Amino acid sequence: MAKSRAIPRALWVALAILFLAPRLTALVLQLGRPLAGDELSYNQIARNVSAGHGFAAGEGSEIRVPTAARGPSYVLLVASFDALFGADRSPLFAFQILLDAVSLLLLVRLAHRWFRSWWVAWLAGVLYATYPPIILNTVFVLTETMTQLTILIWVTLFVEYYERGRMRDLVFASIALGVCALGKPHLALFGPVACLAALPRLQLAAAARATVVVTAVVCLTMSPWIVRNAVVFHAFVPGVSIGGMGVLFGSGAFNGHTVGALDHPAVPDSIRSLVATMDEIEANRWAGREAMRAIREHPGRYAKLSILKVPRLWLNLGFDEGRPSRASLFIAAFNLLVLGLAFVGARVAVDKVAPRLVGFGAVYWTIVHIPFFANVRYAVPFLVLGFAFTAAGIVESTRGFRRPQSL
Repeated sequence: MAKSRAIPRALWVALAILFLAPRLTALVLQLGRPLAGDELSYNQIARNVSAGHGFAAGEGSEIRVPTAARGPSYVLLVASFDALFGADRSPLFAFQILLDAVSLLLLVRLAHRWFRSWWVAWLAGVLYATYPPIILNTVFVLTETMTQLTILIWVTLFVEYYERGRMRDLVFASIALGVCALGKPHLALFGPVACLAALPRLQLAAAARATVVVTAVVCLTMSPWIVRNAVVFHAFVPGVSIGGMGVLFGSGAFNGHTVGALDHPAVPDSIRSLVATMDEIEANRWAGREAMRAIREHPGRYAKLSILKVPRLWLNLGFDEGRPSRASLFIAAFNLLVLGLAFVGARVAVDKVAPRLVGFGAVYWTIVHIPFFANVRYAVPFLVLGFAFTAAGIVESTRGFRRPQSL
């Protein structure tokens, strides 16, 4: 295999500029922007935590009610900045840009490790630095930037483990995945999926041992939250208390529509009134039952919706509401190009486990998001791993598809 050629320092400086310029611009443009959508929920709970009301919903003169509607990892981060800086979210967004910079460095390192090429690593960094959804996520009170970072830490340390066999790498990787799952609980099983993908390198006994360790550490990381919920709600809530509601929103129960929230026009007022009379756990259980009923009554419709959610998740296309916007079409075209070039790049990976790890992960990511309201925002934290393969695909395309040794 040929020695990897160094990248000129000027290009690394250019990468830093490409990273910082759009993010700092977005930070300035968001000044004074009112929060909206899911941001309101994260912000409200965080403000209650920082004000001493506990992990609770409610604001103003409302009664504070304990909640598990959001996981604790990101909320506690927001609460920390609220305690330090008050209602101004600009310091939080600046910190998220810092977290994003760490993610960029991790991706560059992974790309070099998988392909032994600094050109591939640099191009992966350029894709990351300039991808609009990643840039915008840094200036929203949403979990995606943290999810991105914890997933990249998990994958980086897991690669260290299967290459070097050091148990401490696996333990720290599992802690990162546990922190990720405390924000996005449906991602907790990424650990066993990764161990399965690494079978050719680990062999069966080592993969089984790794699966046990990952599962145990992730569960231990999440256990304080699970115990808290058991004490507060007298119920087993391993992740969040809105999973059933999420499945209902994605089930097509509202005249075949998937909805993002109860305020969607397709949701009858009677449903909103009914849910308003329930507590969080009751509403979640009721929603789960309603979702299962809707699926049983219309299995064909649900199957069609599930298929449509794949382009919704990865391409931001196929939604009910009219024609896609130009931004959606741009994202779809770019993501298709990313995925297509990633298949080319996968052929030349020096680390032969890497394509399996990302491929198995993509299938898992799709499966765990299909029951809910699929949105491209949820795919972005995983899509960044594909940037390494896309960058390799670009390099190979410019070289006439040479053999892997040419890297």
